Amino acid sequence: MIIRSATEEDCRAIATVQVNSYRTAYASLMPAEYLAAFSIDEQEQDWITLLRAGRELLLVAQNDEGQVIGYALSKRTAKEEQGYDCELVAMHINRDFHRQGAGRLLLAETARRMHTLGCRSLGLWVLDGNPACGFYEHLGGMAHGEQFFEIAEFNLRRRVVGYLWEHIEDLF
Repeated sequence: MIIRSATEEDCRAIATVQVNSYRTAYASLMPAEYLAAFSIDEQEQDWITLLRAGRELLLVAQNDEGQVIGYALSKRTAKEEQGYDCELVAMHINRDFHRQGAGRLLLAETARRMHTLGCRSLGLWVLDGNPACGFYEHLGGMAHGEQFFEIAEFNLRRRVVGYLWEHIEDLF
């Protein structure tokens, strides 16, 4: 398995992983009409736009056959506001490749690269009830507050829980 920086050529595969992951991982946590609103074509364009802006770090996990099977998106934050200086914004792995190390490798490489940019701590937010909570806890993530995710259009309000690694190097 290879972890590398994403390119525009990866955006279709990233969008496919994202949409499929949303529809499976969030099926019991989010309304079906919300999940159905995501399209691979639209998400592909969003990823291209994000890459062209160049403000965030987007990594992909590629299996031995060259297939993109997951991605991780991270960015710098204001530590005074969040309690950490970089954030894992999103990470999704193709369900067929769960429990094969891609998530652990993506998170470790994200932490390593953010550390080289001067980040010393990493935080993230995840929907309460998402099985990924156990993954982050297993990797030493400490509980770090709660927020609420709201989308008025879908009359949606969900709790998200935070995880923190005060020493980002603990992840790599």
